[in-house]
Amino acid sequence: MNSQQPKPKTAYSFTEFLSWTLFIAIPVLTAIYAISRTSAIWTAIYIIVCAVCFLGVEYRFFCTHCPHYNNTNGKTRCMFLWHLPAYFKPRPGPLQFSDKLAAFLGFAVPIVFPIYWLLAHPLLLLVYLLGWALMGTFLKRYECIRCINKNCPMNAAPAEPDTGGSQGSR
Repeated sequence: MNSQQPKPKTAYSFTEFLSWTLFIAIPVLTAIYAISRTSAIWTAIYIIVCAVCFLGVEYRFFCTHCPHYNNTNGKTRCMFLWHLPAYFKPRPGPLQFSDKLAAFLGFAVPIVFPIYWLLAHPLLLLVYLLGWALMGTFLKRYECIRCINKNCPMNAAPAEPDTGGSQGSR
């Protein structure tokens, strides 16, 4: 077992963004395919729901608290959003309950939305569920352990050791 701590992830490259985008494409494209077999209108609605939830709700309530959003000089450069204008005011610090609720719903709605259509295609449902499970597993294993956002509820980075240089309360 490697005793060396993972280094904090202070910046992402465009290649990393492409890798994570391809990874998330597995369940999203599976859902789009399943819905499109029945209805073009519901497919369009699903795409709009995904855009609103991820580029609106998540970006506003979750991403604005992240150092990757706050240190971008006006352009987001994270693993999921690349070169998107930082059109919301940065809000460093912990997420409020309303932020957490909005972020949860912003993730949950696009994930749950296509289940109705996927139930009609068990193999697609399996691919979809495995895609999200792998995505979550890889995020937790490879990204959350290097997270620089100390206020993120999913942060699994090891706590910084107390060097004893700072005295008193914060």
